[in-house]
Amino acid sequence: MASTISDSELLARQYGGIKIVRVRPQAVSTLLPYGAIILVSMLVGIVLISTALERWGLRLVYRKIFTDLEADKNKDRQRRSFVYHHIALLLMFPIFFVGLQPGALFLFENSNLSDPAFGGERVRHGTIGDVLFILFQLYSAYFLFELAFRTRFASAINIAHHLALLLIAQTSLVLSLDLKRHPEATMEFYMCLVWGAFDIVAEMPMHVIMIIWRVRRDRSPKLLSWLGFGLSAWVVSMACAEIGITVFLLQKSWDQWSVEWKVATPLIFSMWICAQLHGARIFFTMAWGERRKVKSARQEPWPPAP
Repeated sequence: MASTISDSELLARQYGGIKIVRVRPQAVSTLLPYGAIILVSMLVGIVLISTALERWGLRLVYRKIFTDLEADKNKDRQRRSFVYHHIALLLMFPIFFVGLQPGALFLFENSNLSDPAFGGERVRHGTIGDVLFILFQLYSAYFLFELAFRTRFASAINIAHHLALLLIAQTSLVLSLDLKRHPEATMEFYMCLVWGAFDIVAEMPMHVIMIIWRVRRDRSPKLLSWLGFGLSAWVVSMACAEIGITVFLLQKSWDQWSVEWKVATPLIFSMWICAQLHGARIFFTMAWGERRKVKSARQEPWPPAP
């Protein structure tokens, strides 16, 4: 009795174990026509979470620390950043853990976007593409919120990074509606998934440490200096790993990309990496400032005996 072999298995035998080379063009999700309302709904939800945190949540948890930030008009930047770090963690943790299993199946296994998610029935639990599409929209809504919330406090390179991420993520989703004209749309979605995974893994420790930084500021300069140096090294190491994997994936699949994507993909990825390295430089500078506080405290003369 002849066994049936799926398209993914046939491609795996032909091209080997690198998924991006053998991924076939496929629509991301049947939810694509509802993408706008999903994105807007998630953005509204994030705004409501932000409002609840600013008005009640952070006041209850941090009390004097947050009320001092609110009372001093010169600390508006620090207050916004403090709120933003909490929102980022509240969103990144569920994005990471919900997307871990379906994302891994699509990135490394022979699963297609139309396969059932979480090992359940397709109708009941949705497809892998449905889950990833919703998480893409949630991540896009988070970046849209950050651009509006931090306003003048965001650096030019971070604004460029966020705009590029939004543009390429939404483009990879929309182009999958016309796979005959844009067969590389699924590969671009694959790359966006890789970059998004790196972005979340690199940034989650950063948000945790920045919250600790605000809470322990002026009380634990030695601890903050070590956290800052460690965070800077973490971001640089993640950026280097991301560069290596991206170059490897693009080199293996280069012949399958159209000319416009051969230009756009490396360009947007370069902005992505520049933003990460810019952040690493800032963390290093902050850590160095705390290290100077430790050294100056050691050099202070002992107070005279009473």
